[in-house]
Amino acid sequence: MGQREVDEALVASMDQARTLLDAESRFLRELHLGDLPLHERRMIAEVHQRVRASRDYAGAVIKRLVGRLDPYGDGYTFRPAEPIQITPAGIVPRTTGFSNYQDNVTVQLVAPDVMTVVENAATVKMETQKPDDVATFFSDNRIRVHDGDAVAIRVQMMVRPVDPANIATTAEVGLTTNGRTVIFPENVVLNGLDQLTPISYATTAYAAATWAANGAAVTLRVDGAVEIVSRTVFVTRLHRAR
Repeated sequence: MGQREVDEALVASMDQARTLLDAESRFLRELHLGDLPLHERRMIAEVHQRVRASRDYAGAVIKRLVGRLDPYGDGYTFRPAEPIQITPAGIVPRTTGFSNYQDNVTVQLVAPDVMTVVENAATVKMETQKPDDVATFFSDNRIRVHDGDAVAIRVQMMVRPVDPANIATTAEVGLTTNGRTVIFPENVVLNGLDQLTPISYATTAYAAATWAANGAAVTLRVDGAVEIVSRTVFVTRLHRAR
C-alpha cells in the first residue's frame, strides 16, 4: 500500500472517529443532570470537554491529511461518514429527519392562468429535527434535497379569490424543478369571492439531479386572481442518498 492509499484510509477512519465523537458530545450536552450530585456533574462536564477536544483534534488531522492528498486544490473529495446518534437503545443513524417553514406575513397576489412560484420567507422555521448532514431543507422559495434522497412533502396554504370580474373557482398546486414543468399536480376547488380556502397538498418523491441542482419550488395556477395569505412547507427525508 502506497502513501496515498494510507492517507486515504486514515482520512476515512478519522472521519468515522470524528462522527462518533460528535454524536457522543451531543449526547452528553443534552443530558439532564439536575438530579446528580455536584461532583458527578463536574465529572461528566470534564468528559464532555475532553470529547469535544478529541473531536476538534480529529477534524484538524483530517484537514491536514486532505491538504496532503490535494495540495493544489484540484478537488480531492471523500464520502463523509453517515451521521449517527447515541441513544439509551444504542447507536442509530441520523439520516432521516424533518423540518417546517412557515410564512404568515407575506401576502402574494397570483395572476390567473400562470404557473406561479409560491413565495415563502420562512419567517418561522423549525429545524431542530433535520438530519445532521442537511444545512437546510428550504431556501430561496425552494425545497433543497440531495440527488437520490426520498422525501415526503406537505404544503398548507390559505388563499382568497379577489377579482369579482373573474372569480377564481379552481387551483392547481404542484412542484417544479425547472421552472417550466409542474410535477405531482393536484387540483383544488375554491370557496368563492373573498372567501378563504385552506389548501393542503402532499406528495412523496425521490430527488434526481435536476431537483438537487435547482431545488423544487411549490407552484400555484388559478383560473382567477387570488391572494395567498399564509403558507407552510413541511419536509421529511425518508431515505438518504447513497
